[in-house]
Amino acid sequence: MVEELNKLLEDFRELEHIWSDEAKIRKEESGKMYALGVSNGFRHAAIALNSIVKCHRSVKFKKC
Repeated sequence: MVEELNKLLEDFRELEHIWSDEAKIRKEESGKMYALGVSNGFRHAAIALNSIVKCHRSVKFKKC
């Protein structure tokens, strides 16, 4: 299970970088704000998932 979560974590981080780059490319302010919002969403999801992965690594078979 941890391997699948690590793969998902990598995907979230990659998507965060893609949308961050997209925010730099977009010319209109609303497009930049949208892309930054999506990037931040993936960043927050990665942070939450990272804490779950750390919990499962450190404490197996116990509640985190």
